[in-house]
Amino acid sequence: MIGKVRTECNLYVRNYAAMAKENVWGNDVVRMAAAGISVVGHRPLDIKRIQYCEQLLKAHESIFSSLRGLGSYVYCVKMAMSDDPEEWLDHLSEVHAALRRGWFTNGTTALAAMNIVDIVPPEQYGIIVERTLQIYEAMGNAHVFLTSEEDMAFAALMAIMGESPTVIHRKAEEMYSILLDTLDAGRNTIQTISHILSLYDGDPESMCRMVVALHEGLKQAGHPMGGESSAAVLATFAASRRDIRELVEDIAAADDFLYGHKPFKGIFGQSARLRRMIAVLCVQSAEESADSGLSASIAAAVSVSLAIQMAAAAAAAA
Repeated sequence: MIGKVRTECNLYVRNYAAMAKENVWGNDVVRMAAAGISVVGHRPLDIKRIQYCEQLLKAHESIFSSLRGLGSYVYCVKMAMSDDPEEWLDHLSEVHAALRRGWFTNGTTALAAMNIVDIVPPEQYGIIVERTLQIYEAMGNAHVFLTSEEDMAFAALMAIMGESPTVIHRKAEEMYSILLDTLDAGRNTIQTISHILSLYDGDPESMCRMVVALHEGLKQAGHPMGGESSAAVLATFAASRRDIRELVEDIAAADDFLYGHKPFKGIFGQSARLRRMIAVLCVQSAEESADSGLSASIAAAVSVSLAIQMAAAAAAAA
């Protein structure tokens, strides 16, 4: 395992342990997602600052707000990592309200708002919200039974990329058709992967081939990704220039490393698919730490969105 990947894995383990020590009664899978955010941010967590942000969120948002739901601790971690927690929360609340449009939402609409606030300057919130809702509507029209509110987080990222809603949605649909014939995964996973791939420049067939090759390579190496969000995170390597075999080796090594540490250690540890998703996140984070700009921000936002969605799904099933 290369040094950068080991550094990210160690950061994940340390931050998870720090949160578990201070938040004993918290939801473990939510802590896992929060520790994943710290890896994407490339820095240790300030637990006292997170606790301050928890109080700030409670004072700012009604108990009925979806910002106070299962993912609230995750938003507090993001808030604590910002330069100005109060301002960050104000922006999150503003964009979240604009995306809601008065109807009931779950926490995934807050994810879409978080992606917008993290990447877009405040003066562009309005236009990005409008584009997000247009893209989300197009998703629903194309795949009525596959599209759910969880897709809004990716609609927000697609809106940020600057292409017209029609163009970027058509691009995603092209890759959905390719993957439907080539990737051994469910339609929901394929739709999510196609949304993520549409965020990157490149030949659609080449990007699809890379995801399929990485998915199959990990399976053959004894580290299968499973389904849904855990497999979809592989799409964040769409812009990688590295050899597939090297990526497989790094992900497998990260997976083995994490298996020896909490929350994955032993027979009572968290599931292999959750562990492998974090392993991919660590490898991807090591890659994008050498990059900068919008592509790195997008990769980070995708990884965080998938980690939070998977944590929420795991917690709901528990």
